[in-house]
Amino acid sequence: KIFLEDLGIRNAVLADFKGLNLRQDLGSMLENFVLNELDKNKNVLAKINFWRTVSKQEVDFIYQTPDEIIPIEVKCRVFKEAKIPSGLKSFIKYYSPKKAIVVTQDFLSIGKFKNTKIHFIPAWLV
Repeated sequence: KIFLEDLGIRNAVLADFKGLNLRQDLGSMLENFVLNELDKNKNVLAKINFWRTVSKQEVDFIYQTPDEIIPIEVKCRVFKEAKIPSGLKSFIKYYSPKKAIVVTQDFLSIGKFKNTKIHFIPAWLV
């Protein structure tokens, strides 16, 4: 995946300035936005990576400091309940982080899987 620091440049390259509600690439834009915010606000010792298995299970971002690891999954869809993405479940089974984050369009909730607290947060809270 390729991410740009400036989403305006991304839109200019794609020649696509439609409103967000008309965009086919809203998921990609949201992922890019979340990465930019993570990078802008990260701890000096933090690293941001992604995670993928051979069987294609993945988590969009792994925010790692010397003290903790936080998987972050970006889902640009409407949630009605706290449904945990399968890639995030796989990561939690393997690494057992204390918390995880799912960024959604507009859903706010807290769930739990195994011993991991999962925060579902709307994109506007990022």
